[in-house]
Amino acid sequence: MPRQGKAPPTFSPDRAFRAHLAEYEAVRAEIEINFAQQDRLASYALALTTGATSLFFLGTPPVAVQQPFLLLVASLLLTAIGWALVETSLTIQLKSRYLLENLAPRVQALIGPADRPELRVFRWSESVVTFTARSYFHLIMAAGKYATAFVPSVALVVVFFSRKGPDLASWPSSERILFVGAIAAMAVVAFGPVLKLLAAIRKYPARV
Repeated sequence: MPRQGKAPPTFSPDRAFRAHLAEYEAVRAEIEINFAQQDRLASYALALTTGATSLFFLGTPPVAVQQPFLLLVASLLLTAIGWALVETSLTIQLKSRYLLENLAPRVQALIGPADRPELRVFRWSESVVTFTARSYFHLIMAAGKYATAFVPSVALVVVFFSRKGPDLASWPSSERILFVGAIAAMAVVAFGPVLKLLAAIRKYPARV
């Protein structure tokens, strides 16, 4: 007798819904982790800024005068934190857009038309990736965290330059390298908010 193959599994809306819901919960958990990462990064930036400020009060003369290159080192570290904040924010945007544009339509097709407000799903993701009153609040909060790293980074470079003077040829080579590196890093990170804005308004589905 010929072997009978297994019958293909039948489509189950209930199983499909549970699978989509599990995926939604997993992605939302990742997003919550990203938000917690932002909070930690902002805390690191504040701690580093406090440490850099203390260099102006420790020692006679102060450490910031004896070893001014430490200001540039602190600036580079703050800039790195700023870039990590931007990257995390972009990750949140992309994951939220994935939920809204990829996963929500599949769930919506299972539970009913989206023109009925009580059946619309995953509206939280929409508030993150579109410009509403709530999204502006999120934008302000994200900008505040970004500023905790970027503003002190710029300030430290300005203070270093004001103390050393414009004659770069008289600086030690290590300080020139650190200075150029700090300026270049800040220029790159300054484009971070622009990238975030472009990710927020682009029309295409995200890929996580």
